[in-house]
This record gives sequence, C-alpha cells and structure tokens, in this order.
Amino acid sequence: MKAALVTPCLPHLPFHPTCLLGYGTAILAEKYDLSVIDLNAELYYRNKGRLAELLNVMDKTQIVSDASHFYPFYSELETQIDGHYVRIPWMDYPIVYVTPPAWFPMVPTEAVLRLSRAIRRASPDTRVFFFGNSLGSWTDAGELATNGVQTVHLNDLSVAGATSKPVRYDLLPAPVYENGGDTSLTSSRL
Repeated sequence: MKAALVTPCLPHLPFHPTCLLGYGTAILAEKYDLSVIDLNAELYYRNKGRLAELLNVMDKTQIVSDASHFYPFYSELETQIDGHYVRIPWMDYPIVYVTPPAWFPMVPTEAVLRLSRAIRRASPDTRVFFFGNSLGSWTDAGELATNGVQTVHLNDLSVAGATSKPVRYDLLPAPVYENGGDTSLTSSRL
C-alpha cells in the first residue's frame, strides 16, 4: 500500500529537516511503499533566492527588525502555501502521515489542519495521521481529532491516539533521509 510522509508548510523559519522526518521514514518505509514529501523545505527551496536577498540586506542593515525584514517575506510565503499543496497528487496516497517540518518541534494546529483540508479536497478518503514531539506541542490533538486527523506516537505509528510519553529513541531504527539529506524531495514529483 502507498503512503506519504509529509511536512506541512510553515510561513516562518526554520526549515531544516527534523529527526522526526528521518525516524518516520525509517519506520514507515518498512510497512508501506513510502513517498517522503518535505513540502516545507520545498517551499523554501523555491524561494531561496528571495531568502538569500533578504539575508544579504539584513547583514548590511544597522538595525535588524523581523517586522520590516522577515515578516514581509513570511507574508509572501503564506500566499503560496495552498497553491503548493494542490500540486501534490494526494489521490495516490490512501494514507498520509504529517510530521513537523523542522528541528523546531512545535507545529500550530492550524498548519496541520490546512494541509489536511488540502489533502481531503483532492482525496476525501485519504486517512491523515499526525505525529510530533510527544512532550509538548502547539498542536492540539483534540482539535485534530475533531477534524478527522488522528494522532499517533512515533514509537507506535500503527496505533491511533497520541500519548504524552517521551519518545524512546533507543527503540527506533536509525533515521533515514532520502537523497543524502537533500530536502527538496518533491521537486522531481511535481
């Protein structure tokens, strides 16, 4: 059976790949014909020129302000997210696992729900799961469940219902990152 492991797009930094993406890849690839789609990294990869320009300007500025530097860039990215999601052939995946897009483990509930709604518009029968940092998160498991997204724990991705237990990394296989850590995995799929 095909499945996808996906990161939601966040209109703010950071965008480095998370260990959860690597661990999830290792676990899920044993069970499914898995596609790893790091949508967040792809969003930034497509905008790396603009980001480089912004960082160059900030490097030469005497006073750096997120409000005048990063937030206009973030607002621009925000307008691209839904268009970014519709390019993925969600109907190819009966199961989609969503995980944090960066080493920063906090993912707002709305970011997961936005991705889930995009998936369901294209493929209403696709089952959507979320796993993240079990020790605390901005992601509200109750609200996800109310909206049809089941939470799972990294140590047991086949059992629905998130737990607040710490992740036991010693029980997980070695993390796997496709393409030697290249996070622009979706570019060849679009």
